[in-house]
Amino acid sequence: MRKRPTIEATLVAAISLVASIAACGGRIGADAATGDAGSPGLDASPLPATDGPSSAPDAAAGASEDAAIACDVYALGAAVDELAQQPGFEGHRFLRDADFAAFVRELAVESGFLDPARGVDCTGSLATCTYEPRSPRHDASDLHYSDAEQRFVGPDEEPYAWAYIPARNTWILVDRNRDPSAYTAVVQLNACVADAG
Repeated sequence: MRKRPTIEATLVAAISLVASIAACGGRIGADAATGDAGSPGLDASPLPATDGPSSAPDAAAGASEDAAIACDVYALGAAVDELAQQPGFEGHRFLRDADFAAFVRELAVESGFLDPARGVDCTGSLATCTYEPRSPRHDASDLHYSDAEQRFVGPDEEPYAWAYIPARNTWILVDRNRDPSAYTAVVQLNACVADAG
């Protein structure tokens, strides 16, 4: 049986996650600012600046440390997974790929999703639905499939982001409108993975 992390370990993971997101917030904000035409409404805006005391030398000194944190894909993945296990998390955490696929296909059937270009018809039953949002987009208008940061518009027209955390064999799926902070964390993890790639 897996032992639950202590409050201290969870707090350290959350602080690491916040530091990672803050360090790379400019990157995500820059992507949104350039107007990723294929992802309207799917941006993950950077965290707002704090009103706390700060000085330019302190910020510059901490930048390299923050960048090192941001590039630690393993730690960031662990922090996102810990976040997904906390009370108040409004996304979904799956321990099996088949469960992730079944969840999004059920959503597609409920929504009557149809994509003739890819031969996907979810208007009938779950047994005939082959929708897979983790497939990469063919072009900018292919919003129901994943972009480079694994964001997509679901069959219910909600903006989602997903991540696979191999060290924990876990899939995370978050609706931006239900849990914006977890959505940002997942997009940040995916950006980190892409940068480390």
